Amino acid sequence: MVSHGGFPNIDIKKGTTGGLVEPASISPAIVTHLLREELGFRHLVVTDDLEMGAIAKQFEIEEAAVRAFHAGEDMLLICATPETIRRGYRALLAAARSKEITEKRIQASLKRIAATKALAQPPLPLDMDRFEQLAKEIRELNKRLDYVYPGESNVQ
Repeated sequence: MVSHGGFPNIDIKKGTTGGLVEPASISPAIVTHLLREELGFRHLVVTDDLEMGAIAKQFEIEEAAVRAFHAGEDMLLICATPETIRRGYRALLAAARSKEITEKRIQASLKRIAATKALAQPPLPLDMDRFEQLAKEIRELNKRLDYVYPGESNVQ
């Protein structure tokens, strides 16, 4: 996951008084050049939430989503509202349809996403008997430590 942190010693926008630092998550210099090319990272890269202040204060979600993908991100987190998710999706779709984002670039991300998904194992089935046993053990331990659950009493 690439944060939105700014790293002025790596990439600083020229011409802005005080040096406006581009967030790492949408910076090709960080994601593609540094992470992928210099460091040789070949796996899935995901943004932090694109609705966070470091991004949202400077960019509309449409621009942030396209910039993040151009930077080299494979997956984009847009976490707060369904409408914002749809806006980011529509911006990426429009960029792909207009060929601003190439099919080759999309396929590269899809390949990394598929490789990561292939590593995931299905969750273990829920064993309610084991769950209840663990819950009872935790209650007993907390009673010994004088922790009182709401609605319960430690009075014996």
